[in-house]
Amino acid sequence: MRHIKSQLLKLLGIAFFAIAIFLAVPKDSALAAADAPSQVTATPGPGKGQVTLSWIQTGTVQRYALVYGLSSNSYTMGLLWFPTDMRSITINDMTTGKQYFIRLWSYDNPDGPATASTEVSAVAK
Repeated sequence: MRHIKSQLLKLLGIAFFAIAIFLAVPKDSALAAADAPSQVTATPGPGKGQVTLSWIQTGTVQRYALVYGLSSNSYTMGLLWFPTDMRSITINDMTTGKQYFIRLWSYDNPDGPATASTEVSAVAK
């Protein structure tokens, strides 16, 4: 019973995240999009169960969102709205030895469209 409850909570968390991403991605295409993050790299670590993402950003960015998952172009986890002065971030609570696929989104306007980086991947340390 405990295992079923744990799985149900996990599925609810994934569903909540998917809804949050859908609601967060602006739909107004009349607004200019931010430049996509470039030279995005993902590296294992520094600690166990972590991957570090780094990038270069040109132009104005109001916020970032990051999505990741265990299959290419299939994202079930993420971090929403983290500081725009960052050019790297360490993702925690990953399963050691698993490969994660990651995409970073930048927003020029809090209500405007987002622009995605290319997908990168790394195996969690």
